[in-house]
Amino acid sequence: MPADTDHHTAFISGLRQLATFLEANPEVPVPRHSTSIAYFPQRTTDADMCAEIDRIAALCGTKIDPESLTHDHYGTALCFGPIRYEAFAILANARARHNAVVNPQGCVTPDTKTEPLPVIHYRCCTCNGTGINGDNQTCLDCDGTGIDLGA
Repeated sequence: MPADTDHHTAFISGLRQLATFLEANPEVPVPRHSTSIAYFPQRTTDADMCAEIDRIAALCGTKIDPESLTHDHYGTALCFGPIRYEAFAILANARARHNAVVNPQGCVTPDTKTEPLPVIHYRCCTCNGTGINGDNQTCLDCDGTGIDLGA
């Protein structure tokens, strides 16, 4: 798939502007580790996306990264010092696994057989469970039940 010429030109111009700015301002820090610029093809069939990555690998003179295949990614990369250009296709199996994690509707079936939770009653602290306060009146905190209603 050919690159959008306007975007391609603007992207390269932006990279040059960034490099010029960083070169003119050495006090501005840069990342301590490598930096990746990633390209992902338009999502279509796995075969079409892999063909696009194969085309990019041929243009770059690189090979497909076999390690990426273990994660159902199909990719290639080209390094320029600590700057890495990557082109990756996220294959259908990897997208399905990701969707199952971030959007589990239909992937998780709730247990329909549930046990009722036991009801735990606590003795009223005011009347010590008698239901009668110190004046031989109905305890207002438990309404005379002897059970702490607040729990």
